[in-house]
Amino acid sequence: MDNNVPYVVFEGEQARHERTVRRLIIALVVCVFLIFASNAAWLWFFNQFDITSDEITVDGTEQGNANYIGESGVINNGED
Repeated sequence: MDNNVPYVVFEGEQARHERTVRRLIIALVVCVFLIFASNAAWLWFFNQFDITSDEITVDGTEQGNANYIGESGVINNGED
């Protein structure tokens, strides 16, 4: 068996592999940049909303139930 490879063939393969590695590195850098850009875009989008919370105190009178119907229509039962 002849295991010798001509130098010209070897250099051609090395050049092809170098181009492939360069393309992979460029693709990796672009992907990392896109991940950071995507996260920054989501943070910017979610920070546009002004989230507030309200604290409501309801007292029941004379052994009655303290019910409160909020903006969403959900009944919150308080303490007697």
